[in-house]
Amino acid sequence: MSRLEATFARLRARGERALVAYLMAGDPSLAETRRLVVEAERRGADVIELGVPFSDPLADGPVIQRAGTRALAAGDDPRPALSSIAWLDRIVLLLAVVIVYLGLAISRA
Repeated sequence: MSRLEATFARLRARGERALVAYLMAGDPSLAETRRLVVEAERRGADVIELGVPFSDPLADGPVIQRAGTRALAAGDDPRPALSSIAWLDRIVLLLAVVIVYLGLAISRA
């Protein structure tokens, strides 16, 4: 069973719903993203979805598009965002799910 399945199974067994928070890595900075992940956990998030900024976010809605644009404008790009994700397991217990475009993953493979 994956950590995600285990999280939802634990919540289901207690009759609870999951609080899933979404953050765009690097918006407004990677340091602030780290702080926000810790704060989301402190305030009760069960899962964090961490978006990876991409220069052509056609499938996203306007809020996520703007977050990605801000992250890219601040100097973030997929490489530092993806490499910085390793810190998550060291600073929080909650589960992080990385949201990345398939094209981006294929081009980096």
